Amino acid sequence: MSGGVRINRAFDLVEALELKDKEHIALVGAGGKTSLLLGLGDALVKKGARVVITTTTRVGREEAARAPALIFLSEREDWKEELSRKIEDYGLVFVAGHYCESAKIKGIKPERADGLSKFSFVDYLIVEADGACRRPIKAPGPWEPVIPGSSTLIVGMAGAEALGARVDEETVFRLDAFCSVAGAHPGEAITPFMASHIFLERRGIFKGSPNGARQVAFLNKTDLLEDLGPAHEWAEIVVSSAGAMDRAVAGSIKTNSYEVFKRI
Repeated sequence: MSGGVRINRAFDLVEALELKDKEHIALVGAGGKTSLLLGLGDALVKKGARVVITTTTRVGREEAARAPALIFLSEREDWKEELSRKIEDYGLVFVAGHYCESAKIKGIKPERADGLSKFSFVDYLIVEADGACRRPIKAPGPWEPVIPGSSTLIVGMAGAEALGARVDEETVFRLDAFCSVAGAHPGEAITPFMASHIFLERRGIFKGSPNGARQVAFLNKTDLLEDLGPAHEWAEIVVSSAGAMDRAVAGSIKTNSYEVFKRI
């Protein structure tokens, strides 16, 4: 590593992301957003926080059901009172819009998320604000991501298994956009430099972030790598580049292990 990057190990997601009080967190990109949504919510509850998790896109019904409580805003007028009761009882509540015809749950509008973040009984709001159809890496389409304006922290994600994989439809979501943003061509192997571009370019996964919101780059699933060198190279490129983002995390939500790379 260069002398301009410091590496620390973090004990949990709260420490890895350096969360502040009363954060509104939006998750974008690919490679484990729903796992982060649920894992971070659980980590915060264990510290005594009251947490609402939700999405501005869609999530699977089984995934939403992993939360200890689930509320559909379309089903009742007294949902705010129900939310207040359930968050006191369970600590973590998933707030959704309604069921879709597929095995998905529709999320809420960004403006509704902005309102939830202001409730006095909500300590943290975490929003899955993007979709990737289970691919490990993506670049956004013109309408993506769907980030609420009150977000204070944007976590951009990719899956470590994308490093060294081919630039193709099996690995990349929105292939044409990825090639344009990352400077890649179909069939090439994805390098740390290519992967860093989707975090650093203005057309990349942080597109549309609110002014003043902090940004953290997160490479998940490093437990799948035999060699951590490419992940470390990615992190150094991200934090060493000019710009406001001075923090990157390379780790695994599954194993709860994280390396934090910070520009000094």
